[in-house]
Amino acid sequence: MANLGSRQRMAGKHINYQLPNLRASKTSLKESDPRNKHRKLYTQLVSAQLKIQDIKSQRSALLLEISKIKQILEQEKNIIAGFPAALQQMDMKSLEEEYKALQGDKSGEVEYFQTLDETINGMKGISDPVKCRCGLEYNVKLVGEAVDIS
Repeated sequence: MANLGSRQRMAGKHINYQLPNLRASKTSLKESDPRNKHRKLYTQLVSAQLKIQDIKSQRSALLLEISKIKQILEQEKNIIAGFPAALQQMDMKSLEEEYKALQGDKSGEVEYFQTLDETINGMKGISDPVKCRCGLEYNVKLVGEAVDIS
């Protein structure tokens, strides 16, 4: 075989054969060795390329998120534009107070309906005899949804 340290052409491909130098001194394994420097630089290059790729993907994701947020803001602006002018001019504090007042009204209505329901349930057991002008007597009972007259 020819020189094993040089390139040889086999089946159309370049192949680089390198045999370990058995006579190499301890200094060849140090960082001053050009091969070690080359490996170290190549490793740093690959690492830097991976970091750049990662940064590019993070940038892309960030730009996508910013685009979505801009779209949401535009939708919100369109919704606000549909509000009456008086609401558009109110400041946030006034709107919050108005919202709290509406919530209080809502809870008051719920309380009222609960009390009304309890009153109706209490009246369901009531039966009362009613005497008509004609002289007949009727027994009136509130049963469920309808009034029973017998």
